[in-house]
This record gives sequence, structure tokens and C-alpha cells, in this order.
Amino acid sequence: MKIKNTGFVEFHRPGRSTFVWVLLIPVGVFVFAIIREPIMLILMLVGAPFLMLLIDIISKRRLLSNIHRETSIHTALKDSGIKWLYNAKGTGIPSLDRETLNLPRTVADNSLFDLLQEIEIPEGLTEPEQIRGSIPSNVITSIISSIVCLLIIYGMWRITKSTVPQNLKLFAWIVMLILGIKLCLNVLRLPTFQKHKVLPDFLRNLGRGQLLAKGYVVGPGWIKCGTTVWSAETDMLLIRRTGWRSASAEVVCLLVSKKARKKIRFSGVHDDDFRTLFGFWNIADVRMEFVDSDIS
Repeated sequence: MKIKNTGFVEFHRPGRSTFVWVLLIPVGVFVFAIIREPIMLILMLVGAPFLMLLIDIISKRRLLSNIHRETSIHTALKDSGIKWLYNAKGTGIPSLDRETLNLPRTVADNSLFDLLQEIEIPEGLTEPEQIRGSIPSNVITSIISSIVCLLIIYGMWRITKSTVPQNLKLFAWIVMLILGIKLCLNVLRLPTFQKHKVLPDFLRNLGRGQLLAKGYVVGPGWIKCGTTVWSAETDMLLIRRTGWRSASAEVVCLLVSKKARKKIRFSGVHDDDFRTLFGFWNIADVRMEFVDSDIS
């Protein structure tokens, strides 16, 4: 069963070209060092980071993938003038007219079709809820980072037990304290704690990297951030994946209106906050009168 108000298209997935360059640069440095080409070696070391940044910016702003067979949604999005944001927010698309372009309120990447079917769309009267984005992590990254922290902490602890000067021992204790905090954050950033509300809000938001970030209020057919409101009646929600990561991993949303655009990252389609946003945005009965409620 296809979700109402939602269309699917093949979005561009940023991060692939950057990954390729990360692999090629060490090879290029090694080759130019072997053949003794100092000028090319210097250009590679100095110019490569700037080239990677430029490619990254271009890649992240790209909206659609290069496909041979265009769908009606693909063509309409290409004609809409929408570009993805490199930063978190930006200006809107003054020419955006969903009715003229025959675009649905939500457009998601094709690979998310099955996973989005599992999200329950609320029915009837619903109260607005607060949600937050995320800075996604993964199990492997958290484990590797934790192992490095533990090894350094062990080394610092050995220093405190040796006969080194007191100022070095004090430095070692400070380093252990900082890495101990980092170790706790690694645990809090595990996908289980990011996606599901199993921890108190303070610890969960700390793990999501959103403790001081401005949250969002979602209501029946609208999303509000500060004083900016996106309405499902006129505006759009775009959802895409990142790089080669699996369909259940990080997703990035882009809210688009004539006045403003906003990019929100989530730890995956199973993220409780993402599911709340998706469900409320695609609700059948849009109720804009709740925008000025106490919670928003």
C-alpha cells in the first residue's frame, strides 16, 4: 500500500564522491613520492583538500541523481528550482507552486519505500509534539572511538603512578577526565539511544548532539522552527539517504517553502523523532489553528 501524499524518486546521495577522493589521494601522494615529482606532490597535498571541499559542496547541493528514465516527479522537481542546502538553513524557493507542478507534499528516495510504509500516520485530533534532529553515529565508529579513549586513559593512568613531575600528573588527570566524558558520549551516541526514547531527555539530547540546538514543533500538517512555519498544504518535505549507508541508517530531510528552507538530519527512519515528523506531516486533516498553541 502506497502512503497517501507521498511520492518517490531517485535522489542524489552525497558522500560517494568524497569517499572516492579519500581513497585516491593517498595513492596519488604515494605515486608522486615514488616517481620524485615534488611539484605534483605539493599540489596534491595542498590542493586536494580544497578540491575535496568544492566537490563536497557541489555534491551536497545536488538534488536528483542521473537516471536514464525520468518520472513525472523527477521532471517536476527539476523544473521547481529546488536545490539541497549545504548549510542547515537558507532562503526559500519563490517560484515553488506544488499545484502547478503537480507535486505531492512529501517526496522520498525510492529505497525508503518499504521502510516508510511501516510508519503509522495519525488519525483524528492530535496534539503538537516537540522533536529534535540528530548528529548520527554508528556502532563501529562508537566502538573504535571508545577503544582509543580507553587505551589513552590507561596510558595516562600509568603516568600518574610513575615518578614524573606533579604538573605532568595533573595533565594526565585532566586528559583522563576529558576522555572519560568522551567515553560516556560515545555510549550515549549509540543508535539505540539516539533512535529510541529509552533515556531521560537531557541524556538523549546530549547523545544526539542537540542539547543546545533549537528544536522543532510538529502538529497536524505543519512543522514550526522558531517563528518559521511550513504547511503541508503548500510546502514540501524531501527525504534522502547519505552515501553508501543502508536505507535504515542516516536520513536527511529538507523542508521547502517559498520563504525558507531547513535541513534536518536524523539517525534513521526508525528514529522516533523522524517517525513523528513524517506521521504528522502526512496526516490527512491539516489543522493550522494549532500553530500558536502553548507548546509551539
